[in-house]
Amino acid sequence: MSRADAARAAGLERQALCEAVQRFNAEGLAGSINRPAGPAMCTSARSSGKPPSG
Repeated sequence: MSRADAARAAGLERQALCEAVQRFNAEGLAGSINRPAGPAMCTSARSSGKPPSG
């Protein structure tokens, strides 16, 4: 199975799958833990359902 086929089967983009495999190979199981993709929103803005003001 190609990486593109594996990514499609997992519902991921090919690049995201490749990065996950690289993290797993480098760090083992700990590398497979989800990591934040960008700056986190404050909890109050997230829980209110409103976009952050500013």
